[in-house]
Amino acid sequence: QLVINVVGAMERQSLHPLAAAITQDLEPEITEKLTEIEVTDVPGWGVQAIYREGNWQVGKAGFVGKEAAAAFSNGAFERLASEGKTIVYVAKDGVIQAMFALKDTC
Repeated sequence: QLVINVVGAMERQSLHPLAAAITQDLEPEITEKLTEIEVTDVPGWGVQAIYREGNWQVGKAGFVGKEAAAAFSNGAFERLASEGKTIVYVAKDGVIQAMFALKDTC
């Protein structure tokens, strides 16, 4: 649940179009709106924040660590990418916590 709350807070502060999609999908699951989280955009890669002494990152595999992302997705990255989905990873202190697969419906 902490991951959902942190990602929701981080993505609410981002201007990236994918952030809006993630926020919309997570909204029903968010149990606590975190306001004391300060987010930094890393253009072309994702967003990062410090929350409760943890270093959080949301973004592409190269931003959170390609090897860790590949191990976490256990081959799903290739399948999802071949379906036209954009993969976004969540890491805390260098450890992947979650993965989102988003598809443009426009």
